[in-house]
Amino acid sequence: MKQRVFDYSFLAIGLLVQLITFWIANRYLTTTNNQTWLSLLSGCLGICSVCLASQGNILTYAFGFAQVGTYMILVIANRLLGQVALNVFYLITMIYGVYVWSLSKMTMSARFFSRPNVTTYSNSMRETG
Repeated sequence: MKQRVFDYSFLAIGLLVQLITFWIANRYLTTTNNQTWLSLLSGCLGICSVCLASQGNILTYAFGFAQVGTYMILVIANRLLGQVALNVFYLITMIYGVYVWSLSKMTMSARFFSRPNVTTYSNSMRETG
């Protein structure tokens, strides 16, 4: 229960900070352009992705892919090549994460649905005990 409260608090505070930053950028910075809405969306998607990852939810990858996609648009438009390289790395690790997640789900379901060999277990117990 405490973990859920922390997760929801983190989500609420993160989204609030993102909105305040967005409001300050639009109000006081004269160099902003039409990409600020995209940056707001990207930030909110990233915060949701982190919260879902802390819960071990598969939706973290959906939000993560969306966040990387929106952020890539921003950094390519602003020619921030280091950030582009970093987000390509994030994209590769997320693809690998989905692959590992799918493998772990398959092995867990195989273990759950497979029937243990009862005779082998009982024979081994007789030999040791």
